[in-house]
Amino acid sequence: MSAPAVGYAAALSGADPSLITDVAALSAAASDEAGALIDNVDLLARTLTATIDTQNERCVSSLRGPVQWSETITARANALGNEDVFVCATSFRSFNTVENRVLVVALAALAKASSVQNQQAAELFDSAALDLISARSDRARKWLAVPRLKTIPRGRLTRRELTQFRNSRRGAWMHTVMAFRQRQQRGFDSDEFIRLCDPWTIDLHGFVVDTARHIERHERVPQELALLDGTITAGRLSFRHPGANGGSIPGLAYRGIPLAPGKTLVSEAPWAGDLPARAVRINGASDVERLLTQLGVSGPRRR
Repeated sequence: MSAPAVGYAAALSGADPSLITDVAALSAAASDEAGALIDNVDLLARTLTATIDTQNERCVSSLRGPVQWSETITARANALGNEDVFVCATSFRSFNTVENRVLVVALAALAKASSVQNQQAAELFDSAALDLISARSDRARKWLAVPRLKTIPRGRLTRRELTQFRNSRRGAWMHTVMAFRQRQQRGFDSDEFIRLCDPWTIDLHGFVVDTARHIERHERVPQELALLDGTITAGRLSFRHPGANGGSIPGLAYRGIPLAPGKTLVSEAPWAGDLPARAVRINGASDVERLLTQLGVSGPRRR
């Protein structure tokens, strides 16, 4: 899951970023995309792309390739002047290609899913899902131990490498790998995101949506969201869950003015005390209209 996505999820739910990351990893491992990937690995592993690479090899009384004289002189000096020592550039078959690295990085992420130590994250999944994740992780680890895949680096892929992969002919053929990568980046769907939210947070989200709709009748609210200092902004509106870290106004704010729902909606929430004490109470459209009038905002805009 990308860092910006984790930030948005934390601002919306108030959950700890490490919990969000773990839940996203488990969710991706339990997804249909992960199942399609692990079922297709056998074919992909048997048709790995390969290149011819070279490496220096110390030879005694034999030549296995072009002599590297600079290295040979050094090697002979270390061998007390033995004239039978040569350092040769030998050729070998290498599986360290962009296509294979994309596959290995995806398998490594899947293999790591079952090692999530966050008990709170695991409790959000039923036993059947956890068993499925464990089985897929075990299969991924076994594939990573195969000699051909074992030597391929598993480091982070650069943007240039991913572009090269997408533009290659094999990139289109490895659609199951890319589908899983996209699923990882997405983190989780909206119905899965609810797992991170307590009932009061869901009610708070409803209040935010309703209030934003009332404000949108008077001024345009951008559909593009931005994340700044742990706070989600859309034009003059901002939101940060009271339980999330950040330096801005917790909860919903309009033009820097904190807005809060009716006193009973989230009063029992464990984070209710973190909401601004002097927030403007909004119980419906009439309260929004009154606030906008006080701020000098004109009537409903033309559509």
